[in-house]
Amino acid sequence: FDYQAQKICLRRPLGGSCIATACDKRSYSHKLWRVARGSNILRLLKDRAEFGRVILLHEKMAGFLVGAGYGPERLTTIRNPVAPLSTKRVEAEANDEFVFIGRLDEEKGVEDAIAATRRAGVRLCVIGDGPLMPLVQASGDHVRAVGWQSHAEIGPIVRKARALLMPSRYPEPFGLVAIEAARSGLPVIMSRSAFLAEEMERAGMALACDMADESAFADTLTRFSRMPEHEVRAMSERAFLRSPDLASTHEEWRDALLAEYHGLLSTNADCELTDGVAIEGVFS
Repeated sequence: FDYQAQKICLRRPLGGSCIATACDKRSYSHKLWRVARGSNILRLLKDRAEFGRVILLHEKMAGFLVGAGYGPERLTTIRNPVAPLSTKRVEAEANDEFVFIGRLDEEKGVEDAIAATRRAGVRLCVIGDGPLMPLVQASGDHVRAVGWQSHAEIGPIVRKARALLMPSRYPEPFGLVAIEAARSGLPVIMSRSAFLAEEMERAGMALACDMADESAFADTLTRFSRMPEHEVRAMSERAFLRSPDLASTHEEWRDALLAEYHGLLSTNADCELTDGVAIEGVFS
């Protein structure tokens, strides 16, 4: 993601165009530090074919890493564990307010959510904190900002919501909040670039659109706000029942991670120091 341009980056990772582009969220000098780190990790993994694994949050991440030079045999997907925001199904069909949960930064798309809800004439609850909080608070009567909330505190708030909005401008590799909401029975309206978008939409628990297009985003909100009650309820029930299949349980996640570490250790039990430097596995 090009943080300066606020656009998805299509450059080849660590290629000439990539290195020459000031895209880092902090500074170009920090970008160069990242380039050096990434190049060193890639070199170490290539030098030690038997060593090192990269753990992905979602299968669609693989294309990015293979394109950057990592061998597909090094890649393992272990989806994050997810706990619902509410153990009882949110009766989304009875509500009319949309909710955004996340860090209030440009790349999370909260500005896009504010603009689209204003255009659609619907209300938005914003849960979270960050640099854009003053902008959120000054966005008008259709927005209420409740600030940062703990996981337990979010539950009662989302019980008043009709759907979760996840308008991230970059390709969300997992989108934890989307599954947390779905597991609570809350339908999700999400960016088409999110890695979970296709399967959640196919399962009938989400709608995906180009959220960078204010008109398309607003039209989707209008359509969902006018959706018959029985259709919203059906989406809510599908989300509540089927979303657990999209993530790991805490036990599955723990066991899968331990298996990766045990496999790496057993493969390299006889490894010795090379040139005085211990090569370590890479987990991301």
